Amino acid sequence: MFMPGVLLEALRANVQIVRTKEHNLESFCWVILHAVYMHAISLKKKALEEITGDAKFYKRLTKEFRALFSSTGVVDLIER
Repeated sequence: MFMPGVLLEALRANVQIVRTKEHNLESFCWVILHAVYMHAISLKKKALEEITGDAKFYKRLTKEFRALFSSTGVVDLIER
């Protein structure tokens, strides 16, 4: 789930690739992004509305989260 795009594409193509520090950094960034989304989503809908001043923010946030993090496999991840 938190793999760099290059590694996912290599996995899909069944190609060997050497993992680099850049790949590790990208993976780390995905983990941080996931944590930030999870924290924001864990707030009450009402609290998010008060913080952002936007009544539809929670709905858009959860939709965006699902688009980024709820794939069913490697191909689905690559195509997003």
